[in-house]
Amino acid sequence: YQWPEGIKFNRLISIGDKQHWKQKYHAQTDVSANELLKVYVNAMQAHDDWTAEAETEHQASWVSVKPDGTWRNTVSVVPDEAKGLMLTLEVARQDS
Repeated sequence: YQWPEGIKFNRLISIGDKQHWKQKYHAQTDVSANELLKVYVNAMQAHDDWTAEAETEHQASWVSVKPDGTWRNTVSVVPDEAKGLMLTLEVARQDS
């Protein structure tokens, strides 16, 4: 990942089990939500086993068919009240 210079992450949530997990971070940075989302989108392009599914202004998702099922990876980046960005990552099995 080519994170913007000087970015600081504060993990707020990290939960999950074998079927689903979620991490949420507050990011202090000078870049926009869309620019930070593009960093993650660009990094996901290196993973041949994940197929881009959808992308909007503040969210992107990918799907991967693995031996243990179909998985969806979703990332969202939105501005928050604390003068930063909220970055949420979720990976979930779709056919459990």
